This record gives sequence, structure tokens and C-alpha cells, in this order.
Amino acid sequence: VSVGNFAVSLGGGGASLGGGGGVSLGGWVFPMESPTAGLWLWKRELGWLWTDKEIYPFLYQNFQGGWLYFYGEHRGTRLFYDYVRKKWTTLKEN
Repeated sequence: VSVGNFAVSLGGGGASLGGGGGVSLGGWVFPMESPTAGLWLWKRELGWLWTDKEIYPFLYQNFQGGWLYFYGEHRGTRLFYDYVRKKWTTLKEN
């Protein structure tokens, strides 16, 4: 599926953001093209996230008004650095 300038792969119940690497946020992720730039993603555990291919793996978390850094994933657990809370946080898929 193409959303704007992004290639979003929805295989396996997750999502991947193409273009210079990819993000797999797992589970149900709902992409929506931004009217100005980038891509909005809805993830139940994280809310609305915004990113662009030039700044990924940084994700703007709308409800918190701050940034996350997606470090990576290992065995179904995703690791993010939360700049608002100034700590690492994990998201484990069920």
C-alpha cells in the first residue's frame, strides 16, 4: 500500500514504513497521510504518531506532545526512548 511518498507494508498484522529502512510497530497500525508532510500512524498503545522518512526512527507522539526514538525490536518487544519521560520504554506484542 502506498500512502503519499511512503511504502507501507501491512503484511503479518503489522506495518512497515519503507524508504531508508523500515519500522515495524506490530499489531494493528493504521497509517494516514499527513496533508502537509510525513505520515500519521495510529497504534492503540501509543496513540497517534507522526514521522517522515527524513527523520525516522524518530516518532512524534501527539497525546504526549513529545518525541520517541524507536531503537528496534527483539522477540516481539519494541524498545523506544521517550524524550518527555526521559526513559526507555518497551512495547510487547501479545
